[in-house]
Amino acid sequence: MIVLWWAGSEMEWEEFSDGLALELPDLAAGTYVVISEPGSAGEGRYIQFVQEQDKLTVEVVANCFLASDKRASVEGEQAIRAAGWSRRQGSEAGNWFSMLSWPAYSEDYQRLAEMVVVALCDGYGIEDVGTWRYKAWDESRGGRDVELTRLGLAAC
Repeated sequence: MIVLWWAGSEMEWEEFSDGLALELPDLAAGTYVVISEPGSAGEGRYIQFVQEQDKLTVEVVANCFLASDKRASVEGEQAIRAAGWSRRQGSEAGNWFSMLSWPAYSEDYQRLAEMVVVALCDGYGIEDVGTWRYKAWDESRGGRDVELTRLGLAAC
């Protein structure tokens, strides 16, 4: 079990984690979600989710895709790994990832949400996720936007 111990901010990390854990089980197969820091224009830190028929795949951006001032420290990468994130077999150049079989129990979604928080807060030193934005769409329905109101973030 991951203990959430970080300091609060405009949006409490626990509030973000709880909202994420509520939204994830409701994603339809074919739904993509990207949560990213503001002003990053594709070059900043992000988390992305892909809901498939039988699993939810989640990726956290890796240092190799980030400018040096956005990268996790060695200790940050250790925190990400300790939280349960993995690297693809034989690859240190890809994003951190985790998978959750679908359907899953609510406790599994809560643990996954906590892993996301550890990666952002402890791994990358993000102090306030409240300024971040999300984009969610359903590829199986022609790219239709998906609202994630319980997430507590503004849509892009």
